Amino acid sequence: MSPLSELIAARKQHRIMSTRSILVSSSISRHEGLEPLPCTWQTALLWTLRAVLMLTIVAETLSGDYLWAADALLALALCSLPSALFRNYDRASTLNIEIVFLAMAVGNCTLGVAGNLYRSLPYYDKVLHIINPAALAYCSFVFMWTIVSTRDTGISPLALAAVTTLMVLGASAIWELAEYVSDQLASTSTQGSPLLAPLDDTMWDLLLSFFGGLLGAVAAALSVLSSRHNAHTQREGKGWLS
Repeated sequence: MSPLSELIAARKQHRIMSTRSILVSSSISRHEGLEPLPCTWQTALLWTLRAVLMLTIVAETLSGDYLWAADALLALALCSLPSALFRNYDRASTLNIEIVFLAMAVGNCTLGVAGNLYRSLPYYDKVLHIINPAALAYCSFVFMWTIVSTRDTGISPLALAAVTTLMVLGASAIWELAEYVSDQLASTSTQGSPLLAPLDDTMWDLLLSFFGGLLGAVAAALSVLSSRHNAHTQREGKGWLS
């Protein structure tokens, strides 16, 4: 073998070993849950929402509203649960869910309570009861689908959409119960609105949450079905224009 051939072979062997080393290191990092957070706009949005929520906690504390400061602190802690509990699953999905949780917390604690939008804008609460469940249902569906699609569960996208909708409705019911307990024990006024009595307000909140959850879950299911159809047509060698 000529010196030039030996040099080329050595370089090829070096590239192969480097590639193997990178793959092994990446595999170990994912297995141990140590994969670094990608530096993207999502990461920037995540930390921005966290900063806003932390500033809300400081502002509520300085103004003497310790109950709402504790509420915001609890919300911040709960928002970190998806990344902590499901760090070995799809990182992008857990990141999106945490962003949705933080956006919901900012909408409630920062804008709704600290900004007094719940009282100054009569329909602000109703808008949140559509947008929040829709976003939560969409991200939750995507996260659960990444898990069930890799296993032989036999569940269809529409069936998973139904389960997701009921889960979001259950979460909304728990939220309404928490508001009731807060009003009874802490003398707050979270139930009711400038236009509705407490009972009517609660019923409308649950109805809108159901509609929002259904909307988000069905949208995610249709997205999965559309992706399946596109993959099938590509395997068959057909396109939309053929």
